[in-house]
Amino acid sequence: MWDHEDLQHLAIGWADETIRIGEILVTGPSNVHVQRRVLDEHFFLTSVTMLHRICKYLSKNSPISEVARAAAAFVVASKEAIEVRNKREHFDEYIDGNHKWQDQFTITKGPVRADLTSTQIDSRGYHLGHDACVQDLVAACIELKNHINPEW
Repeated sequence: MWDHEDLQHLAIGWADETIRIGEILVTGPSNVHVQRRVLDEHFFLTSVTMLHRICKYLSKNSPISEVARAAAAFVVASKEAIEVRNKREHFDEYIDGNHKWQDQFTITKGPVRADLTSTQIDSRGYHLGHDACVQDLVAACIELKNHINPEW
């Protein structure tokens, strides 16, 4: 069983990795091969997912209220990214058009029709799927790290 301090260390590690990959996505060169960018997005979403799972536990079980509140805030901030990750990871279940959440897989915004495997970069940021903004998730990781301070 993991103790509270170990989980804080784990959270910091996953937050650092999320920040690192997020910065690559946002500030990296525009001539990166598409497959490399897809892999970076996948690893970014995996890092967010791992941190989300740890924060879910810390939000309910941390003996330190500041850590619990910060972890709960990250869980809320990462909800859309988790949905994108899950649907990207299980995209094959949507191919035939018969998944129970099929109607949530593709949306239309104005003239643009996109699914959760799409990436959109605009003035508001770098978006994975419909609404998971990389910049917002990086900021949420930084905020989380400001409140998690395990003894080293």
